[in-house]
Amino acid sequence: MINVGEAITLDDGQEYLCFEQVELDGKHYLYLITTNEPNLVRLAEQMGADDDLQIRIIGEKAEKQQLIAALRNKLAQNAE
Repeated sequence: MINVGEAITLDDGQEYLCFEQVELDGKHYLYLITTNEPNLVRLAEQMGADDDLQIRIIGEKAEKQQLIAALRNKLAQNAE
């Protein structure tokens, strides 16, 4: 599993830093930002185990909105 603060390289050749993660409906999601300018943000699902880890970039608008809401909720809970 990829943890907050870890860097990974995706198929697009970019290096991304995991700046947050959240679990939603039993799935593990990552919030990734590139380590080089211009900074790009990607939402992704991580699947599998360490020896067979797979990353799926989230492309659907509705799924992105759901994940952004989950992140807001997590941040609000941490702020309390």
